[in-house]
Amino acid sequence: MPWIANLVILCGVVSVACAWTTCPFDTDVPTDCVYEQVPQNWDYPNDGNITIVTSRVRSTSAGPAKGTIWYLNGGSGVGGQCGPGHAWLSFFASQGFNVALPDFRGVGLSVPKLFCPDDPDGLNTPSVDCGEYYSSNFGSRGMYNYSITMASHDIAFLVAKHSSEGLNFVQGDSFGTFWGQRLITIYPELFDLILMESFSAPMRWALFEAPDNIQWAGQRVMEYCSQNASCGARLGGMSPVSYVERVLKLAEEGKLPCNTKLPPMFGPDYRLTYSRLLGMFMGLGMRDPFSYIPAIAYRLGRCNANDVVALTNVYMYLFPGSSSQPPSSQQSSSADPCGISQVVLYNLFFTEGTPFTTVPSLSELTAHVNKLSYGVPSAIIAPQRVAFDSWPMYPLDKYALLTTTTTKPFLMFNGDIDISTPWDNVVTTTSFYNSSNMQLFRLPMVPHVGLFFSPLPGTKLTCGLEMALSFFLSNGTAVNTSCIENIVPLDFLGGGERSMVKAVFGTEDLWEYDRPPPIEVFKPAQPSAAGTHDGGFLAKLSGGSFAGIIIGVFIGGALVGVLGKQISGNRDRQSESTVPLN
Repeated sequence: MPWIANLVILCGVVSVACAWTTCPFDTDVPTDCVYEQVPQNWDYPNDGNITIVTSRVRSTSAGPAKGTIWYLNGGSGVGGQCGPGHAWLSFFASQGFNVALPDFRGVGLSVPKLFCPDDPDGLNTPSVDCGEYYSSNFGSRGMYNYSITMASHDIAFLVAKHSSEGLNFVQGDSFGTFWGQRLITIYPELFDLILMESFSAPMRWALFEAPDNIQWAGQRVMEYCSQNASCGARLGGMSPVSYVERVLKLAEEGKLPCNTKLPPMFGPDYRLTYSRLLGMFMGLGMRDPFSYIPAIAYRLGRCNANDVVALTNVYMYLFPGSSSQPPSSQQSSSADPCGISQVVLYNLFFTEGTPFTTVPSLSELTAHVNKLSYGVPSAIIAPQRVAFDSWPMYPLDKYALLTTTTTKPFLMFNGDIDISTPWDNVVTTTSFYNSSNMQLFRLPMVPHVGLFFSPLPGTKLTCGLEMALSFFLSNGTAVNTSCIENIVPLDFLGGGERSMVKAVFGTEDLWEYDRPPPIEVFKPAQPSAAGTHDGGFLAKLSGGSFAGIIIGVFIGGALVGVLGKQISGNRDRQSESTVPLN
């Protein structure tokens, strides 16, 4: 295996201490950190070093640890400590495992941390100026230093240096599965057990096809609605998928009553606005809002007085507009272990998330996004496409086109309404991940990060956690998959958490349970004014904006973990202006 023979020798000669020490950030879970210097390019070890940081939560059970779970975070572009959450860490620590959380190079507390000179806080999609800066100062070879392959060599170094107790497991979530697959391709026997969830299919991963994943997931949700007697019956006997298409077609033709009943800010392109109301709740990084989609379609089709108020509240929740400001930076004596780097994120996604597809022009991409039935504002996607042309993309190495030959137990699972790693892509991996040591499972009605969003009745333990724990405790010989059939279905009738439903709709009642009349056809009057929902803070793509959260889910779920807490400010501001229902 490359590099392994020289790893410990390298650590012995670096100037930074290799001992675990107190981490420089606050956490509810006892955590220590280690700082390691590694070559900035493993192919040219004399070219200089960089520093990578790994945090660790130690086993809290009696006796020696069963082993170490090396957790590869999603994102990408966020620190290792930022992804899994303290409850997850405490849970596995209580079961006898150490959990190690390495930073991807260039993010978190690692040095250097890459950022755009015009955006030092790393909140925005890199600009053309940022791309030109890295082209001039780093070039494609310099950006390759921050590639998935280089970061995979880092993990091999860390495992060889810091694995003294029990077995070694690797767990990847979201982008971490892309990283993990590269790692086990280069080092197929490095780990005793391999778990990949919210599973990225490398050769089917296409950055600019992310909006199509939203479309696919939205249709899948409506198919589940058709299988639910209460949900399907509320749409007048029409197929739920067809109902959405019918509503949008009538809106486009100017024949939907809502076109004149709703405030002017919904226009002038009503179809476009309605498609975004249907699509954007799948990007919140939560499961319950997926169940809102049929009710929104129903209200658009019926459009009585209460629907107008509810839909206006939905719009205000998604597009709080100029009253919503990006969050102010908060000073703290504690270092930020999340350490967002949009430079690293887009360096990986531009280079490794585009080579197997034709990249559309900006106009083609915008036109395509605007035609989707479950849409997102083109202002979210456009800056990525603009920055793409100026980016110094590195050439893919030989490992990018290879798959692992590992003989170790390899467990994979994925939700089937996942917008970031869609099931239709995941299932294609069975053409090469088909050895007896490899298992892939579909989790029904589960979105991105099924480890956390696969709820079971009567317990806080999710199906994803049950599967992972049984896999680790049995050394890969048994996986408890019986929980899959017990995953709590989407609550199409009630929408799940009622406080969230009320914050979005202005009422705890998703539907109002009177039977919908047939969709009327009429000629609308011209609105006196037109609003817009592509501008304001959305167009700025601030890391604290709803748009920033949506982007994070599209291109790797972990940014939701980083930014999700910041949407609460939008909710608070929105709730102050919610129009009450009669």
